[in-house]
Amino acid sequence: MKLVLTFLIPLNWTNTMKQTTLILTLMLCMAGSLQATTRLRDLVFMPISQPNLHHSHGYVEHRIRITNESHQNRYNVKLVAPAQSYSWGDSIEHIERTVLIDPGVTVNVTLPQPALNLAGSSQVRVYVNGSDWGTAGLSSIHSGHSGTSAQSSILCSRSINGQAFCDAIGKKFAKNNKHTPKYNITRSELELPEWSDNWLAYSCYDAILLHASDIAALPTTIREALYQYITAGGVLAVAGTLQMPFGWKGIPNGNHTDYSKYHTGFGQLLLFKTNEFKNLEVNQMRSLLDAAKATKKPWSSTLTIEKAIKIFPVVNDMSLPTRGMFLIMLIFAIIIGPVMLIVLARKNKRIWLLWMAPSFSFIVCVLISIYSMFSEGITPSVRIESMTLLNQKTHRAVTIGMLGLYCPLTPSGGLHLSKQTELSSYITRGYNKGSQKSINWTRDQHLSRGWVSARIPAFFRIRIPETRRERLGITKTENGLQVINGLGADIKELWLHDYDGRWFTLENELASGAKATLSSTPKPSSHSSDMRSIYKANKWTESFNRILDCRSTLVQPNMYIAVLDGAPFMNHGLSGKVNEHSLSYVIGTFQGAAGKNNIPNSSKSQTPEPGI
Repeated sequence: MKLVLTFLIPLNWTNTMKQTTLILTLMLCMAGSLQATTRLRDLVFMPISQPNLHHSHGYVEHRIRITNESHQNRYNVKLVAPAQSYSWGDSIEHIERTVLIDPGVTVNVTLPQPALNLAGSSQVRVYVNGSDWGTAGLSSIHSGHSGTSAQSSILCSRSINGQAFCDAIGKKFAKNNKHTPKYNITRSELELPEWSDNWLAYSCYDAILLHASDIAALPTTIREALYQYITAGGVLAVAGTLQMPFGWKGIPNGNHTDYSKYHTGFGQLLLFKTNEFKNLEVNQMRSLLDAAKATKKPWSSTLTIEKAIKIFPVVNDMSLPTRGMFLIMLIFAIIIGPVMLIVLARKNKRIWLLWMAPSFSFIVCVLISIYSMFSEGITPSVRIESMTLLNQKTHRAVTIGMLGLYCPLTPSGGLHLSKQTELSSYITRGYNKGSQKSINWTRDQHLSRGWVSARIPAFFRIRIPETRRERLGITKTENGLQVINGLGADIKELWLHDYDGRWFTLENELASGAKATLSSTPKPSSHSSDMRSIYKANKWTESFNRILDCRSTLVQPNMYIAVLDGAPFMNHGLSGKVNEHSLSYVIGTFQGAAGKNNIPNSSKSQTPEPGI
């Protein structure tokens, strides 16, 4: 029997009795939630998940290891969590996934949960080949959601003495009369090879702490998941080294002798020379905790639906066609009233009112429905504004953005997003308001029910680190620098900064798949900014509007910035025809090693080979 233990360190507990009482309570709660292996005939189930009691954004991952001990039977296993749901209002009712398990095979099945409450039993319902086989254990440690909490959530590996680090923060900040930031530290007792290889499992944490000795123990898949987590806005802090791990790349941020700080994508990588986090100086602790706070800042506040409509309108007019409806109802009232009474009185058929009145009422209801439908249409409207960082050599891309949906009719198929997409609501709902939601992870991230309702706008924040093949092809010709638009959408504006420090721009818009020759332009004068500053804004749409004003600092040599009329790097999730209004900013790297201009010459190669 294998148990997964967790150690949680809260911030402001100075009273020993309170701390002891809460730890004992936590242990009693965990005794019921930590499950030993469960056997259902030939299948053995064991939950293995990272804990998080204080997440206010991102996804938490329920993970179950399933072993098929049969030597000949192949099983189609469907998991539904929780087995019994007690949720109401704006919450998760069910998360499900179906997997095919061959004889003698062990698989890890993940059930990522968005930042909504998942209330129910600490069990998962198991259906095998369509039959209900019963329930298995499911860790319920992180089923709750803390809303817009001011506390940062930090995960540390088992090699980190989290309690000592927490105590050191309290002592050093108090000694220097400095305000202590609010945070919660979660220590994982999972071995590093047991950590998740899905970046969504870390998206609920504002920072992750590792020791230098942990680096060598990380499998390649987990390294990639952590790197995706960083580039999407997370913070990774490593004690015991000043060397960049795994050959990762980053932009140095400030000069420090005792620690290194790098911007990597939208996130940060902090490397400390000291072997223990408890030995950090106050300024280093402050830097680490402030970085964690910045990670969660986009989710530190939400808006009401009325304010969201003003800030990020999806359609110009969502009002009901009241004039037309009033006219139809007025005509109905005149006909069903004096006109029909006079006509039936003359025909001496007043008894007909018993069937004519409800018949006319039904006809009028149908007419009003048809009028409302045709006045507004049935085609959903979509608005997307996003920013993408694209590495054309490694094909890595990370996108953040806003998604707005307005559907005159509730979409029957729900939303289909990639399994790498993190989605969170941009609006807040009152107690017991909203609708229950369901997710199916079998083929993709299928938001099957409750996420979008008829005539009610839905607003979401999106983060997507993924592999992409889009690129801006660049070649040198006799006439100058030529580009081929392979970014998947029409380019409205383009600025390119080559290694020699020259700037180029497009004179006209460039259609997808078309080519054009760039014109030389003076270096633009702009404000100073960086990717981290854009990410940590409360309102991403406002920070996106300032991207072009900061292009001279954001776009380094061998990079470009393109404004796209479309959203090739963000899927809205709806099927069928939609009215889409999208705008994307892409900052791409097209060059290889620093100090070497690798833009190919068209006389030597007809196929451009841009890369980092």
